[in-house]
Amino acid sequence: MALQLSLVAFLLLLSAASTTTTTAAAAQALLKNCSNKCGDLTIPYPFGMEEGCFLRQEFYINCSHTTQTPIAYLMKGGNVPVTNISLDEGELQISNLVAEDCYKRPRTVAV
Repeated sequence: MALQLSLVAFLLLLSAASTTTTTAAAAQALLKNCSNKCGDLTIPYPFGMEEGCFLRQEFYINCSHTTQTPIAYLMKGGNVPVTNISLDEGELQISNLVAEDCYKRPRTVAV
């Protein structure tokens, strides 16, 4: 079962607490050769998928095309799927599996 988790974009806070959509749009316009889509997911600057298109290594998004629908993963070699990036909300949403182990106690039968 997949659970949608919101992860506060501490990465955004590392670069600049005042990053806005307008600034990101202006930066993206300057980086015309940079892809900004991975499947249906929009990848706004300071995140990016190609060298020279992201602010720092922590902002790298790996767009995997190994499935029919491309999947965006956080950072190089990462295995955390990114489902949404919102600069306005200051958050990056991921999809993470949640598992639970259930154990039954053995029943004892009185004779």
